[in-house]
Amino acid sequence: MITEANFLPGPGLIEEPIGLAYIASLLEKNNHEVNILDNNIDKLEGEDIIEYIRLNNPKIICIGFTTLQAEDAYKLCRIIKKEYPNIYLVLCGVHPTLMPEESISEGKADFAVIGEEEETILELTNALKNGKNFKNITGLAYKENGRIKITKPRKLIKNLDTLPFPAYHLLKWKKYQTNIHGKYSNKRAFNVIPGRGCPYKCNFCLGSALYNGTLRNRSVADVTNEIEHIIRNYGIEFIHFEDNDFFLKPDGWIKNFCEKIINDKIKFKWLFQTRVDSVIKNKELLTGLRNAGCVGIELGIESGDEFVLKKINKGITINKMKIANKLLKELYIKPFYLMISYNEGENLDSAYKSAKLIYELENNCDLKSVLIPPKNTTRKVEEIPVMGHHSLPTLGTSFRADLKEKGIFLAKKWSDYSIDKISFLPKDILNDIPIKNNIIDLPVNSYLNKYKILIKEYISTSFYLPDVMKDFKSIEDYTRLLNEIYLLCNGKYTVNEIAEMTNKNNNIAIELTVSGLMILSILRLIRSKNPRI
Repeated sequence: MITEANFLPGPGLIEEPIGLAYIASLLEKNNHEVNILDNNIDKLEGEDIIEYIRLNNPKIICIGFTTLQAEDAYKLCRIIKKEYPNIYLVLCGVHPTLMPEESISEGKADFAVIGEEEETILELTNALKNGKNFKNITGLAYKENGRIKITKPRKLIKNLDTLPFPAYHLLKWKKYQTNIHGKYSNKRAFNVIPGRGCPYKCNFCLGSALYNGTLRNRSVADVTNEIEHIIRNYGIEFIHFEDNDFFLKPDGWIKNFCEKIINDKIKFKWLFQTRVDSVIKNKELLTGLRNAGCVGIELGIESGDEFVLKKINKGITINKMKIANKLLKELYIKPFYLMISYNEGENLDSAYKSAKLIYELENNCDLKSVLIPPKNTTRKVEEIPVMGHHSLPTLGTSFRADLKEKGIFLAKKWSDYSIDKISFLPKDILNDIPIKNNIIDLPVNSYLNKYKILIKEYISTSFYLPDVMKDFKSIEDYTRLLNEIYLLCNGKYTVNEIAEMTNKNNNIAIELTVSGLMILSILRLIRSKNPRI
């Protein structure tokens, strides 16, 4: 089993391929010999992959990958199939589920798994090993006489407790570091998945599409047994729960879970992801969570603009964010904010509203005193607990539909489908008209030069501007671009027109101009000429 290279935010962060580990454990339980090659860790290419296969002599190779990894996965598949044409090649993961015909065709593969993978791959392995018919296995695409055929959809696994724990023993587990935040970022952590599915319909999320909104949860006993197994065998002291929303549990589940952790003296720290309205609905459970070792909660707030929240069908409000934030801080549970930039419906003021919201939630201070430093100070931008990325019109989401009506889609190939790249620019930004805000008492080029270190530090932490500096030789080059863009913000030109002018003068890509306008907006040097009420 092979997983293609995974791309995660932050230097050196590599998460364990938990999907393949689940598949491997079920195969092992049914007496199949399994190896896992994680190319995040081993980084094998070409001849090295061929040699690895020669030494292990597999009959079946399963390759898991996302849309971002598709091109590399197809290249790997073709290398394997050319050298070992008689090995069965099975593709699984998000991209083969959404694009099974392309996956088989481009990867020269024999099969693609559609939907939940564990039972499909077990049934397929049994059939291939015993020379049985595989054409009635549900959730499968296969090639026959040059044509690709797809079987009936696979039903979701009803009882997740029937799955054995992921086969961590097949991984070089000491080399993994899941994405834990703040002061906990140096802790060795594993992901645990207590439940699958999500009933919410956020337009950017694939969760409801993959599981049809169906929610299933493991039992308290099964989850705590896995946690004890991880602590006992791997010395893990931190767990990140990977549910879409941890609070979506049957009545009494969370209370019983916390009580079992406390009563059985299971010692570990943990955090999870949820929604702000879920925090409010379950506020009576927060003390129990804290007492059981919960130190932080990731809040999917996405934007500080109410108009945008409605556009993306988030179903929450700014007021609910503030209530949830207050509830957590009163109990010393650290909130971590999950944000998305360049959402559908964003305009120039949306960036400022999002930054303002974060600083209000974290510091309860005036934004101007943080982002626009007082005279004669060298105050730096403070570290804020934000996990942010760019919007991505992922295959299978409602965001993906009618993209031309929503904005410009910049991705040209699968490797562009990264949340660290600006792949979508909403029309509300492109059609917006920026004007100067006139809040500083010195020329903007002098201001930008004076506070260039602050701007550089802000760029390095902003969820609107990851990796923007890679396109410039120095911060001085970038501030010169910001100054040029600022001078064009005279209330006459749209963002799209300003982008065309900077591209003509400096060969600057549209996304760099737009991101420059966003930082000017966040610094409140410019604003929208036609603000939304």
